[in-house]
Amino acid sequence: RVNTNNSSYLFWAIAANPDTTAPTKANSFKTVLYTGNGGTQSITGVGFKPDFTWIKARSVGYSHSLQDTLRGPGTSTSLYSDLTSAEGTYGSYGQISAFGTDGFTVASGGHGTYPTAQVNQSGVTYASWNWKAADHDRNLPSINNDGSITSLVSANIAAGFSIVSYKGNATSGATVGHGLGGELDFLIVKSTNLTQAWNVYVKGVTDTNAKYLRLNEPNNVLTTVNPRFIVGNFNDNVFSIGSDNACNGNNDDYIAYCFRSITGYSKVGTYLGAGSSGKTIATGFQPRFILIKRIDDSSNNTSWAIYDSQRGGTKPIRPNTSGVETSSSTTEISFTST
Repeated sequence: RVNTNNSSYLFWAIAANPDTTAPTKANSFKTVLYTGNGGTQSITGVGFKPDFTWIKARSVGYSHSLQDTLRGPGTSTSLYSDLTSAEGTYGSYGQISAFGTDGFTVASGGHGTYPTAQVNQSGVTYASWNWKAADHDRNLPSINNDGSITSLVSANIAAGFSIVSYKGNATSGATVGHGLGGELDFLIVKSTNLTQAWNVYVKGVTDTNAKYLRLNEPNNVLTTVNPRFIVGNFNDNVFSIGSDNACNGNNDDYIAYCFRSITGYSKVGTYLGAGSSGKTIATGFQPRFILIKRIDDSSNNTSWAIYDSQRGGTKPIRPNTSGVETSSSTTEISFTST
């Protein structure tokens, strides 16, 4: 998964102990683990009001649930990283019902139908990954006119993270403002009203118009004659999209999760596996969240993998499947100070 000899991988890491001095920002990311109670439950200990929360059942094979404050909490706004479904497809099975000052509230839904109670089934263990965008107690998401498409942006510039919603215009080369003031390193785009794949741009990996990745698939870097992203138009203020429905259908709705590397806090990069001799990847900080994807697998069957310091380096969760948290007999990831 993470270190086949001479194989190429991308990674995205977030610090365990971010520097609290400028330009980074403390309390912008937190992993919180919990056990479902089958009813309504307030999950606390995040340390801030999250703007983007990603939940996955660890012990049962339920789909991932992703919700954010731009689209709002409730049963109609959940998206699923392992599925191409529009938002709210499985809303009746319980999702985030509210975002609070120190976490979020989950509510159980119906039982007996996949994916039963994705976020709060009694006795099921869950992992939640929480990001802070703008501080909504003081600053509401802002209208952004930096691009040719007007966007709604909630940005945490210090931590290099923003949530962007926009309506497509089916024009190749259209640009969308992201609010981060620096070129993006990692970008995920999903249509919220269409059945479409999760399209991923990674700087240094998908740096031609034809290349992209899909978060909901284990495929290697894909190529297409219908570009998802127009790479030459990326800059400090905007990202650029093609005319494909996956990112820019006419009058269709999209959500984008935007990230850029911040020294001492987060880093997106690549490395070449070394096999049994092990491999040290320098981030400049102690990570608490790592997303890894092999990008040269000719068989196209190497899943994405999430590790976090709360669960340890032997228990990957795969964003592109509904499978349970796996447990390796050997340590796949060791979290060091650098």
